[in-house]
Amino acid sequence: MKTKYNELFIGLSVTIVLFIVIGGIMWLERSNFLEHGLNLNLVVENAKGIQVSDYIFYKGLDVGTVQSAKLSPKGIVVKLKITKVDTIPIDSKFEIKEMNLLGEKGVEITPGYSKSYLKNDAFVYGTSSGGITALLDSGKILTHHLDKIFTNIDSLSNKKIARKVRATLIKLDESVGLMHRLLKENLGDIHQTIQN
Repeated sequence: MKTKYNELFIGLSVTIVLFIVIGGIMWLERSNFLEHGLNLNLVVENAKGIQVSDYIFYKGLDVGTVQSAKLSPKGIVVKLKITKVDTIPIDSKFEIKEMNLLGEKGVEITPGYSKSYLKNDAFVYGTSSGGITALLDSGKILTHHLDKIFTNIDSLSNKKIARKVRATLIKLDESVGLMHRLLKENLGDIHQTIQN
C-alpha cells in the first residue's frame, strides 16, 4: 500500500513541477524579461500590405520584425519589435516600403540627429511609399492620359494613323495589365527562385 502511495505522490509531484516549468517558459516568452531593444508603435495612413514578421531595417541592417498591425482612430498602428538597436533618435524617419522587386514590404528607419531617444512603447508617425506595384499602376494612368491626348490628336490628323496609334496604346495597356497580373500570380514562385 505504501508503494502505491509513493508512486502516486512522485507522479503528481513530477506533473506539478512540469506544469510550473511550462508556465514559467510561457510567461518568459511573453515578457521582455530576457530581451533588450524597443517596442514602438508606428502610425501610418496606409500600411501598404505590411504583415506580421516583415523586417525592420535601420541603416540597411535587419534589426527587428513587425509584430502586428491594427486600425485605430489615429490611422493604422503597426507594432514594431526592435531587438538589435537599443536607442533610436527621436527625430528618426520611419517609412513602410517595398524592399525588393518581389514586392516584399518592410519598415526602413532613417536615423535622425537628436540626442533625445525614443522610449519603449512610444508612438511614432511614418509614411509609406510605393514600389514596383505603384510604378505599374502609374503606367496605367500614363496610358490613360496618352489615350486622351491621342484622342485629341485624332480629331486633328489622319484617321488611319490615329487608329493605328490607338491600337498600339490598347495593346500597351493590355501588356501592362498582363504584366501586373502575372507578377501578382507568380510572386511566391519568383521569390522562391531568387532565394534558391
